[in-house]
Amino acid sequence: MKELSIEKRIRILRNIGFHPEKIQRELDANVLIAKIEALEKDLGEKVETPIRQRIKRWRNVGWHPERIMYELEAQAKILEAKVFEKKSRKRKREDEEPDSPKFPLTTAQAARKLGIHKDTLRRWLDDLGIDPPRTRGGHARINREIFKELREEFEKPARYH
Repeated sequence: MKELSIEKRIRILRNIGFHPEKIQRELDANVLIAKIEALEKDLGEKVETPIRQRIKRWRNVGWHPERIMYELEAQAKILEAKVFEKKSRKRKREDEEPDSPKFPLTTAQAARKLGIHKDTLRRWLDDLGIDPPRTRGGHARINREIFKELREEFEKPARYH
């Protein structure tokens, strides 16, 4: 059986004599349902029971409409948190790629990426005459150009005298 459009359902509810507040609650529920369906789609996980079936089940069991709304709001918040977590994990993986580190880096982060100690990095910066930009607190920040220059210097063969 095909579901009725929102406009048709509103028209039916008005004809039956539903109170405008009750119709507004129905609209709010539909907005939440659409949001939950979109979030479930964003997650890309297989859903055991679609949200509309769960609502029918809740109504058949006799849940009060306000309880259903609270449940919908709670599920929407849970799904929003899952989607946010999934996106932040993806973003974190992108930042960890060696070809695209997030800049500017602290000296410790740059040293870690180069595989050296941070004191060695500071010594290299002094030896090469590189004065990295600094924060208001005086901490050095390694930008992309400096990092590339240091990587090239690090990859050069050792010079023995």
